[in-house]
Amino acid sequence: MYWLRVATSRWLKRASSFAPAIAASYCERLFPSMMQSLRCRKSFCFRADPGGNQRRKLYWDCCVWIAISGQSALLLELCIHPNLVLAKEDIEDRNVAGLQKIEDGAVISNQHTSKWRIFTDQGRELFLQGKLEEAEKFFLLAIQEARDGFGERDPHVASSCNNLAELYRVTKRLNEAEPLYLEAIDILEQSFGPEDIRLGVAFHNIGQFYVAQRKLEEARRFYEHALKIKRRVLGHEHRDYADTMYHLGTVLYLQGEESDSAVLIKESIRILEDGGLGASFLCLRRMRFLARIYKSLNQAADAESLQRKIQALSGTISADNI
Repeated sequence: MYWLRVATSRWLKRASSFAPAIAASYCERLFPSMMQSLRCRKSFCFRADPGGNQRRKLYWDCCVWIAISGQSALLLELCIHPNLVLAKEDIEDRNVAGLQKIEDGAVISNQHTSKWRIFTDQGRELFLQGKLEEAEKFFLLAIQEARDGFGERDPHVASSCNNLAELYRVTKRLNEAEPLYLEAIDILEQSFGPEDIRLGVAFHNIGQFYVAQRKLEEARRFYEHALKIKRRVLGHEHRDYADTMYHLGTVLYLQGEESDSAVLIKESIRILEDGGLGASFLCLRRMRFLARIYKSLNQAADAESLQRKIQALSGTISADNI
């Protein structure tokens, strides 16, 4: 923390030469209510108090110390929690075609970081372009950089394992995907505990993997874990929570539990509708699936009502695309 003390000392020396107007303007923007109070006191004292000059100095001192405390607090916060600066990037880059940025919050800066990031981003870009063989090469390089730069049990490794596992799932190389999913889950659980949202993301991904293998009981178990975590962390109205709920509903349908499946899928649709996505293709696809379930349950009235709703929304979407 020596550098922080030196920087603060230099800043204090420079602050003594600042013009009061500059500091006051700075504080007006950051602390409007407090400065309004100080302005009121200053005006009164300038009119009635013979010691007005000292009151002016008090007003200036307040401005300087407010500015100092704000800057120092920011520096101290970044020293204690350096990963806070990564939060916006991490939020904006979430959930790209199943590729998850699940390492955020444990970033270690060293010579491997930039290479790892380049390999990971390039792999994701190629994946989205459908260039899967090239994407695989970059995902493999990212795993190696993560292991070399951060250690075998670091969340960077978990993120890289998850991305490569997703690629293997899409290309039907299921035997290669499973150990990577499980390694990612093990690392994340050890690093962040059993209720972290990154673990919920990994549980959802491996649930999709087991559905592709028709291992429905395993898929159900992991989807249930993911749903519990997402409900606690994201809340009952979040789209990601609705997505996992829908996938769990499809598993229940495949297991013959159609009534329970319909309840979950209907709720996932409601969440999308409440979030302004009721006319999206995603929501319409879920409605069509739910209508099929209603028919299989001999709930003809519910199926017919839902079909009319689908037709009305489909017409709206078609009109919007003209």
